Amino acid sequence: MRAGKIRTFGCSTYPAFEIVESHRVAEQRGLMRFRTEQPPYNLLARGAERDVLPVAERESMGVLTWSPLAFGFLTGHHRKNGPVRAQGRTAIRPEWFDRADPVTARTEDQRPMNRPASTARRVSSSWALPCLRISSPSLRGTAPSR
Repeated sequence: MRAGKIRTFGCSTYPAFEIVESHRVAEQRGLMRFRTEQPPYNLLARGAERDVLPVAERESMGVLTWSPLAFGFLTGHHRKNGPVRAQGRTAIRPEWFDRADPVTARTEDQRPMNRPASTARRVSSSWALPCLRISSPSLRGTAPSR
């Protein structure tokens, strides 16, 4: 930042206590503080609401969430009785895609709220938008079809 190459910087997936501690150390040493935090945040992973979002709000940090579709679980891409793909995240972290897991079992591609036009994908990708604590939810797919 002193060289003028960046204006600000942030952290990603830091727990709240590390954000607070890093800000304390930065203040003691006369350094810049994190300006943003990038936590995973979706209908299945809402832990950020408990600690990270309140700390970010108190510290005037922006919040740029990632994984609003829970690695494809909220799109119907990974189905309870469907084939296990031996590529991508399923190859890297197979424990996330355990078909016997109750969270995985609940994420079948259903019509939320019994509304035909509401798909799990649409609800999942838009539910964080009105949250005032979130600066920007990050939406992306790993394939053009998504």
